[in-house]
Amino acid sequence: MRILPPGVVVALLFAVIGLAHAQPITQGELLFSDDFARFTTDTPLIGDAWGKAVTTRDGTVLDDLVRGRNGTLLIAYSSGKVNTAGVFLEDMQAVDGVIELTVGPSVMGERPHTAIVTYRAPTGEAAGNGASPDAYHVWLVSDWSGSRDLVLDYGGQRLAAADIADEHDPNASYRLRIAFAGDHHIISVDGQTLIDFWDWHGGRVREGYVGFGGHYSSGTFDDFALYEANAAPDGPVFDTSRGQIPPAVYQGRPFIPIGTFDRPRAEDTREWLEVGGNCVIVPAFDEKLPGEERLAQVQEVADWAAQHDVAVSYYPRIDFYSYDGEQAIPTRAEEIPAKIELINEMLTVTAPHPNTLGYWTLDEPENALYKAYGQWEQRKDVGLAQWIAEGMRWHYDAFKAGDPERYVMPTIAWWTTYEGTAPIYDINVPNTYAGGDKLFQVVYDCAMAVSAIRATDTHSYIFMPPCYDTVGWPLHSIPEMRYSYIAPFTQGAMGILAWRLGRATLEYRRAVIYPVMRELNRLMPWLYGEWHDELVTSDHDTTTAEYLQELPVRVRLVPDEEDGEMARVEGHVLCDVSHCLRRAADNTWMLLAVSNRREPVEVTFTLDITGLPEKALDLIAWREIDIEAGQIVEQMEPFAVRAWRIVPD
Repeated sequence: MRILPPGVVVALLFAVIGLAHAQPITQGELLFSDDFARFTTDTPLIGDAWGKAVTTRDGTVLDDLVRGRNGTLLIAYSSGKVNTAGVFLEDMQAVDGVIELTVGPSVMGERPHTAIVTYRAPTGEAAGNGASPDAYHVWLVSDWSGSRDLVLDYGGQRLAAADIADEHDPNASYRLRIAFAGDHHIISVDGQTLIDFWDWHGGRVREGYVGFGGHYSSGTFDDFALYEANAAPDGPVFDTSRGQIPPAVYQGRPFIPIGTFDRPRAEDTREWLEVGGNCVIVPAFDEKLPGEERLAQVQEVADWAAQHDVAVSYYPRIDFYSYDGEQAIPTRAEEIPAKIELINEMLTVTAPHPNTLGYWTLDEPENALYKAYGQWEQRKDVGLAQWIAEGMRWHYDAFKAGDPERYVMPTIAWWTTYEGTAPIYDINVPNTYAGGDKLFQVVYDCAMAVSAIRATDTHSYIFMPPCYDTVGWPLHSIPEMRYSYIAPFTQGAMGILAWRLGRATLEYRRAVIYPVMRELNRLMPWLYGEWHDELVTSDHDTTTAEYLQELPVRVRLVPDEEDGEMARVEGHVLCDVSHCLRRAADNTWMLLAVSNRREPVEVTFTLDITGLPEKALDLIAWREIDIEAGQIVEQMEPFAVRAWRIVPD
């Protein structure tokens, strides 16, 4: 076995990209192995276990492209006829597994060859030729001059990549280990883990064929083995050592929602899905209905979610409050058992259902309860938050007792109460519908939400921007909506659930909401990636505008009620420009930046990244910009949004 030098090992370990990792996938029972030692003479007869993918486009079978030779399996190609020759296991398929394979020397002289290992392929031929649109492919590429020597893709879409060495030795052998269990994929070369990747797309865990060879393979292979895979059931483990906020976990994989309060209509469901829609908040289980009818409500939502492969946060139509006259108050002790009984009834449908993400339990409890808080004048927001947490904790405990792996995820309304109400949520879904010259309140709201997450034991937060045009409030234009959807990610948001699609006309959805959802969806590979905010600075990382330092104490979002008094924000919480730097699993970078200023501003971003190219591509406007001496200089219009993709040399 080839052993890599120490310097390369360090590079490999650094190349394990992604926010989520997990316990190793270990090999279980041996399902099949072949050491090819029987090939003492050159022969095209490779045995009944293996099928060959050696057919040209005109139907000609070039059987000699795959041969046994000198105790190895030789795969070659015929220029102009078959350049994707390979082999596959004829009578065996796997959902999960551990593949081990030695990729031997090239037979092209001083030219290294490409090796592709394919799994979960729909047909044997697809597994052998390494080019299926519905399969995973691991490429040990021929050219190692860049940072993508080893590549994991799905159907041609690059998912993850890693650097191995500066040169690919055509005479060397490399031992590949590919472990896959559910959505988790771990790939090693010569005993060193290069890729540890969770596929966040979903819908790709299925039984399929295993094979190797493919695009311009021309070399030997040896010592193949396929094992059962054993993986811990705990799912992904997130690195939060540097302040990173973890995403939700859904169906055992990392999950960043791009969704809406309310489902799309039948006529635009396909559009909603195509622009990245993957999660909904849906009212269901109306306690005023008879038992069968309210459970049928929930079941109908669950069936819809399963049909469209969508996650659901259920909004239980259970009134969790008690009342003093018409004024809501925290639940009286004697009323709690009946309400828990209702919760448990609903959970009979939602808890065992795979499309349940969580429960949107409370809608702005501060606005419902603050008038009943007897110490408002003495303790204000801090005391109110503690009072709510103490009085409503029972409902959080009830949901966690009946469905412990799902999230309790209410909308806490005031940024002054995010920390104090943490005992009643796993994920906060804060909402801000600012527009016009107050659009920057979105970033401030998110900064307060993330501060509360870091100060407590809560999991993360998902932001709730607007998506309505029929409620009589000011409309949000495309630039305003873009800022509202994308700026939260500069503050560590782990998803978007916009309020509320059922109050948006089809015309507005198609003109404003869906185009912005599509733009956000384009950024997902990086938003699931590693955080490297320490590697970027700008010359506007301070607060210079007075209006960015004077904000209301709270924004109630209640018609005809005043927000809190204006207060000065100390420090540089709301800077002129907000930005973050993310590295995707394929070793590319994204610099996400928004201007919080009402006026145009020129900004210089400085990047501390090795191998910077000469240009970056803005994935929003699809416009290139120069990178000179490690810097990007940009003229940013008011509340501008930029998402520069940077592909290192």
